[in-house]
Amino acid sequence: MSQSENPIPELRIEHINEGRITVVAASSTNSASIEAGFEFILNEIQNWPDLHTPYLLLLDMSRVMLTPYVRRKAIELAQVRPEVAGRTAIVISASTIGHLIRVFVNNSLEGSRERQVFFAYDKAIEWLEELL
Repeated sequence: MSQSENPIPELRIEHINEGRITVVAASSTNSASIEAGFEFILNEIQNWPDLHTPYLLLLDMSRVMLTPYVRRKAIELAQVRPEVAGRTAIVISASTIGHLIRVFVNNSLEGSRERQVFFAYDKAIEWLEELL
C-alpha cells in the first residue's frame, strides 16, 4: 500500500512498504519542481524521529537531466543531519546522461547516507528493502 501526494504536477511523492520508503519522482527540472522535492526531503530528514530506523529514499530521476541547480541541491541534501543513517537509491535512464549522473553521484556526494545509482526501479527498491 502506498500513500501519495503531488505538491505540483511535475513531482510525485509517495510512501511505500508501509510508509518506510519515500519515493520522489520528478518529471521536470524546473526550479519549482526541484525546490518542492528538495523541501519535502529536507523536511523529512530534519524531522526524522528515530535514529535507529534508517531513512530510505528512492529518487526517480529517470525522466530528467542533471542540471547545475539539481547538483547544488543534491550536495546540500547529502550534508543534512549526518546522524540520520539510511540509503538513497537514485533511478536514472541508461543513457549517456545517465552515466554522467552516476559519475556525479559516486564522486561528488559525500554524507552519512549510503547512495547508489540504478537503471532499473525494481533493483533500487530491492536495495532499499535490504534494510527493512
